[in-house]
Amino acid sequence: MAKVIRDDVTVTKSHQYKLKYACDKLLNISSALNERKSMSVIECMGEKFKTNDFCLKEHPASLLFIRSHIKRNEITCLFGKSVHLEIECKKTDKFCEKAEFGCEYLREDFANQLVTAYKKIKNEDGKKYLHCLFQKRNSKHLEI
Repeated sequence: MAKVIRDDVTVTKSHQYKLKYACDKLLNISSALNERKSMSVIECMGEKFKTNDFCLKEHPASLLFIRSHIKRNEITCLFGKSVHLEIECKKTDKFCEKAEFGCEYLREDFANQLVTAYKKIKNEDGKKYLHCLFQKRNSKHLEI
């Protein structure tokens, strides 16, 4: 598995929601059984959901949603203007073969609604690194 070397985020705001509220909203009913399955997946009444799906449903008009996570019984939805990501690739990482594919593959989990402004694969000291810069739509493209 690849190693995240850099994950710089320009956060503009964050919203926290109780797990029960999120499950009620996702199912459109009052849910009694709610559980955290991982940092980004919840189970509501036996049905699994990505926390990103909840945040997108809760904030459908936002173009700055970047990612979400869950701690204890609370989901945090993060919104921001940019994400600079650097990944140290392993030989088995398919997303490190081409920068365009790799950055797009990682965008959903790291910078959901932002667009790729810069992408590059670099080889340094015998190691391979994927660099991605994501920005809000209609931003000028920047180089790293």
